[in-house]
Amino acid sequence: MIPGINPEQRTFKAQRAAIDKAYGRLVEQVKRDDYWALVEQLLQEATAYDCRHRPPHHDHPPGAANVRVPPMIHFATVHHVEDHWVDLQLRQLSRHVSGPYAVYACLNGPRVTRHADRFHFAHRRKGWRDHGEKLNFLAEQIATEAAPDDVIAFIDGDAFPIAPIDGALDDLLAEAPLVAIRRDENEDAYPHPSFCATRVGFWKELGGDWRDDRASGGMDVGGRVAGRLEELGVAWKPLLRVNARNLHPVLFGVYGDARHGPLVYHHGAGFRGGHPVTRADLRWAWERGTPRDGQAPLKADPVLARRALENAELAQYVYGRITATDDFAAELFL
Repeated sequence: MIPGINPEQRTFKAQRAAIDKAYGRLVEQVKRDDYWALVEQLLQEATAYDCRHRPPHHDHPPGAANVRVPPMIHFATVHHVEDHWVDLQLRQLSRHVSGPYAVYACLNGPRVTRHADRFHFAHRRKGWRDHGEKLNFLAEQIATEAAPDDVIAFIDGDAFPIAPIDGALDDLLAEAPLVAIRRDENEDAYPHPSFCATRVGFWKELGGDWRDDRASGGMDVGGRVAGRLEELGVAWKPLLRVNARNLHPVLFGVYGDARHGPLVYHHGAGFRGGHPVTRADLRWAWERGTPRDGQAPLKADPVLARRALENAELAQYVYGRITATDDFAAELFL
């Protein structure tokens, strides 16, 4: 035990302040004791009190019963095959989340799984492709660790905040129990998991389920969540596309609301590889002669193939600007 650190100090500020003071005392103590043993102790204490793993909300310092400890934000994300979004997403979360948070991930493919130790929780399962099932699995894991008033935020691997998100989520979740991107531009009337946030307690009460019903002719991912909200008579808060400039009608979206402005960027089709095609692209191709009855293979349809190639080139260009500047959204879209 390092001198001056009381294990009963349960809050973040008390823990970190104690560590800082203890470090000052160590500067003098290392002159007469074993240096490396003391450094090892310091690292162990710092790890034990890491700010991502704060105590339950009801633990406050003595005499500070009215102090509000910010809720933990538990991000659930999925990275598939390619790892080029890992650095970007983690960097933007670090930049735009000021309070305590943790990132839980499902990782598929050797390039992605090598980053497992960069996440608070990482699950690796070869061949698991169902996106909705992965999100449900992560939500179950979060529920075992989180307090009911903590925030659970589902976020696609190619999405991240582009503005301070803590205060905005506090405001938005005061308006409605669930806030999510709604992709009107893709004719989606339901919450989309590219970004969706709610309290952990409400998600459990809702019985949230991200599995899609496309195999049976139903809605895409988010349809079941919308159905449960409707059953309970609960209104939710949509974040809408706020692009002033659109390089594509669906891809490369910036989402927010009138009060808070742009909050989240979603690249779209960031893990599809090759040549991404959206429903908007299919409609565009239909208007130019592509048969509607049975989609032709991409290579066999020159109109759709040309559109897919344009999308791939645009995606590469936008990704390059994202990696080059933190102001990419203002430069390209706003």
